[in-house]
Amino acid sequence: MAATHKKAWIVLRNGDRKQGYVDPDSLPEHDPVQWLDLQGQIRQTGQDDILQIWIVRDFQDPLPLDRKKFSSRPRQPGLWVQLQNQLGDRLEALLANDLLSCMRFGFLLLAPGGLSRFYVPRSALLSLAVLGVIGAPKPGKAAVTASQIRLFPPEPGENDVL
Repeated sequence: MAATHKKAWIVLRNGDRKQGYVDPDSLPEHDPVQWLDLQGQIRQTGQDDILQIWIVRDFQDPLPLDRKKFSSRPRQPGLWVQLQNQLGDRLEALLANDLLSCMRFGFLLLAPGGLSRFYVPRSALLSLAVLGVIGAPKPGKAAVTASQIRLFPPEPGENDVL
């Protein structure tokens, strides 16, 4: 097992929930998804059978399905999207602003609250709508203060930062 494998809940379309270890970076690229169960057996599950895969810190934690919407506009750069899965559930998430992350089989997203990531196969979605595009933060006052001139010469012993 590679060091990049993370603890995950695999939620299947039939309602079953499995615990195991997955490599989040390889999820959008492979069909079937390979994962390691808690008994150490390598399992394979087809992308068509998966509803979501949640990357979690601990298996004892409940799935982070409490918050389905952002309470306000997300602050991290990316695409603010709303997903509707085959069961009719709607969920907001943040998708990386990188078109290379829109892989062939699905999307790796950031859940509301920013504490957990999850993967959704394309085959599990009815719709994916972009609610907003959040760009990188604009340069603040630091750029302005660097261009300002000093009105008085520095006193002896004063640390001249500018």
